[in-house]
This record gives sequence, structure tokens and C-alpha cells, in this order.
Amino acid sequence: MEGSWDDVVRREPLSRERVLRAAVRLADEVGIDTLSMRRLAQELGVVPMALYKHVAHKDELLDGMVDLVVGGIEPPVAGGDWQPAVRRRILAARRALLGHPWAAQVVQSRGRPTPAVLAYVDSLAGMFRAGGFSVDLTHHALHALGSRMLGFTQELFDDSAPAPSRRTAPG
Repeated sequence: MEGSWDDVVRREPLSRERVLRAAVRLADEVGIDTLSMRRLAQELGVVPMALYKHVAHKDELLDGMVDLVVGGIEPPVAGGDWQPAVRRRILAARRALLGHPWAAQVVQSRGRPTPAVLAYVDSLAGMFRAGGFSVDLTHHALHALGSRMLGFTQELFDDSAPAPSRRTAPG
């Protein structure tokens, strides 16, 4: 048996929070495509079935990972002008997603927004409303911002497209 009985007794108990944090850390290290329940269990030193007490399936794991990352975006500062507040919020989201390069892909892959994503978008809608936007204009602004609300654009994270060719001026 590896380790001693004291090691087993002192081991941090498995929790949903611990599983999600380990999954984010593992995705940061090896990429989202390499993340599996089996690999995550190995990282945590448990059998794969132990994870299912805390996340029902991989989709729930991915939703939780998104919530952890998006929930960690620096909260908005109350008061002040709405334009700099929106800018700060979007730049905070950009920093958070750049810190987890897999996150933009996972946010886009979800069938519906997670609670943290909804709370984030709601905070931006509130900033627009506080800035005097009508409900209709707020709706249009959120659609116009698209993925930029969460601090990313497709071209920033999509490295599958070939690099643009350099053309030399005719001479």
C-alpha cells in the first residue's frame, strides 16, 4: 500500500469544489481535449466512480468549470460612469479567459448559459440600464457585443485557421 494510514486519514475529502478546481487546473495544464473523467480521477487520487457523486457527467463538469472561471471575473465596481464600468468588466473577463485558454471554447459549446454566465451578462445589462439604455437598446447592445462581452473574439482563440499570407507590393 502506498503511503501510510495517516496519509489516508489526512487526505482532503473530495467535494464538488475540489473536483472543479482540479478540472480547471488540469485543463490549463493539458488542454480541454485531453481532460477526461478518468484522468481527473487519477489527478485527484481517486477511482473514476468517486467523481460521479460530485458531478453527474462530463457536461456537468464542464458547466461547473465555466462557472468557476466566469464566477472568478473581477466584479463590477458600484457607481460611476457606465462606459468605463462596462470596459473594465469586459477587460476583466478577457484577463480571466486568457488565463484559461480552453474556457472560450467551452463557454461556446454549452447548450445553455450557466448560472455564472447569466449573472455576468445580467451585470452588464444592469450597467447599460443604469447608463440610460432602454430595455430594447440593452438587448441590442448585448447582441452586438456577442462573445466580446465575455472578453473574447473568435480570432483570438481560434488557432485552427491558417495565418494570413503576406503579400509584397508589386514592384
